[in-house]
Amino acid sequence: MTEQTISASLIIKNESQMLEKCLKSIRGVDEIIIVDTGSTDDSIKIAKEHGAKVYTDYKWGQDEGYPFGNFSIPRNISKNHCTSDWLLIIDGDEELLSLIPSVRKLLSEPFMRDKSLVLFNVDTGMEVNTQPRLFRNRPDVMWHGAAHNKVVEQQ
Repeated sequence: MTEQTISASLIIKNESQMLEKCLKSIRGVDEIIIVDTGSTDDSIKIAKEHGAKVYTDYKWGQDEGYPFGNFSIPRNISKNHCTSDWLLIIDGDEELLSLIPSVRKLLSEPFMRDKSLVLFNVDTGMEVNTQPRLFRNRPDVMWHGAAHNKVVEQQ
C-alpha cells in the first residue's frame, strides 16, 4: 500500500499557551491547516512559525443562533483546505502522544484499506473518552453540530 499522507486540521482561538506543544506533537504530518477564529494573542505567529497554513476568514459569532460559535463551520473550512489522504483532527490545547511515524505505519497496514476512520482515546484531564480523530479525506465526510460536532457521511 502506498504511504498515506496526513493533514492536521485545527481550529484555534487564543491558544498561544499550548499551541507550540501541540504543533511539536504533530511534527511529521504533510501539512497543517488552521482556521483561526479571532485570536488576539500570538497564536497565528506561532502557527506560521511551525509551517501551518492559517485561514482567518471565519470569526466566532458570525452564526445566527450560535452566540458561542458553531464548531462545525470552521472544522469544515479547515477540512476543505486539506489536501492529504487522511485528516488528523486535534485542538490547539491538545497533544498527540503517538508519534506521527506510528500513525503512518498504522495507515499503511493492509487491514486499513477499507477503513474510513480511526478512534483515539482523548484524555480531558477529568475523563478519557474515545473520539474519531483520524479519518479519510473524502468530500462526503463533513462535520455537523454546533457544539458537540461529529463527523458524518453525507448521503
